[in-house]
Amino acid sequence: MTSITSFESILTQQNTSAYLANFTGTASEDNVASNVNGYIFDMFASDVSMTVDPSFAIAVADYQGHPEVDAIAEVSYPASTFDDLISVILDSADICDNDISDVKFSVNSVNPFSNIVFSNSAIKNGSENITYLDQSLPSDMVRHIAKDVTGGYAVADIFTNESELRNGIVALDAELAQDISGEIDALNSFTTESGVDMATALASNTNDLFFTSAHTLFQLTMSASVSDVSGRWHQFLDDLSNNSTVLGSGTGTDAAVGATDVSSDHVEIVKVPLKFLPGDAIAIRVQYDPGANNPPLGSNVITPRSYKLLVSLT
Repeated sequence: MTSITSFESILTQQNTSAYLANFTGTASEDNVASNVNGYIFDMFASDVSMTVDPSFAIAVADYQGHPEVDAIAEVSYPASTFDDLISVILDSADICDNDISDVKFSVNSVNPFSNIVFSNSAIKNGSENITYLDQSLPSDMVRHIAKDVTGGYAVADIFTNESELRNGIVALDAELAQDISGEIDALNSFTTESGVDMATALASNTNDLFFTSAHTLFQLTMSASVSDVSGRWHQFLDDLSNNSTVLGSGTGTDAAVGATDVSSDHVEIVKVPLKFLPGDAIAIRVQYDPGANNPPLGSNVITPRSYKLLVSLT
């Protein structure tokens, strides 16, 4: 498992879709206050458009996911917000993934991102101007525009409609949530109630990043310490006992999970929530691209700016 020691390292991290946050060697410009001390799971990207222009007609549009980013931002929400996002479908009593087709994943239709205020994210690394106390994502993006337009002056007070620019980014929260909701709906339709195994998921190119992260979450859960009573393994066992759904039964030589009428040729198929824990984070990649009016003034071109938004779980 890749271990990340600073926010700066996340800017170019592409080796795996899930990685361990171990912030022991932070970069000098890092805002080190963070709720992330577990695992980070790359899962979603969004493409939204900004409609408000600076007072001298700078156009900024087309946000899209990007594997490398210019800055890291973080916003925190309770881990329970995402309890119903992913489920695993099990068909044997050993509850392990020795066979890649033995465990299936299902995505539920409820969008836990619908109430996330993405614009409340605070820049953790890669800030356009670290001297400001206000390190919110909207302010950082306005400073980026100012820096490119002026050739290096990363402040927002050159715009007469500075507040309107920031509010325009805040207003995009609903569109971001809608975009992610569309991805979740597509995953829900693809996985169905019965779930899909990893081989089928990866062959479909539906969302490889999501499924590899979900699979890693399952592996971390299965390999978690049994002695940690508040950890992933005990949480899974508790959900298996109290929050699982029996979808049907099949045949096999293993005992059925949670069955009361187990026979040697009877295997129940059970759906169990696969949960994140406090300290984990879900990462969303967003890129701000310049519009058609570029350069808007003189010869200075507005360059794209991308963010990895960490939804840290508390």
